[in-house]
Amino acid sequence: GESAVGAVAAANAHFGRVARIRALLAQGKPDAQIKKELGLSWWREESVRDLFAQARAFSDDKMNEIFGLLLQADLRLKSSSLPNRLILDTLAFSIPGD
Repeated sequence: GESAVGAVAAANAHFGRVARIRALLAQGKPDAQIKKELGLSWWREESVRDLFAQARAFSDDKMNEIFGLLLQADLRLKSSSLPNRLILDTLAFSIPGD
């Protein structure tokens, strides 16, 4: 239902931030400037540190794989008769680690 689609949307937003951080790091921008540009200054420091760690750990290939998995899960939630829980569990276990 809606909460499952929302969960995938939240994951997509998270990895979108990670991808934006990766792009800005690749441009040589310092962490503090990236935090400011992305509006992360008000976030808990631990959460920001985790985002930057993921941005540094995931390769472009892994990021592309993650976005593909998110798209696939979103489409399945909206068009499949499979249980939402199964789709979300499959997504969670399919996302590559760092």
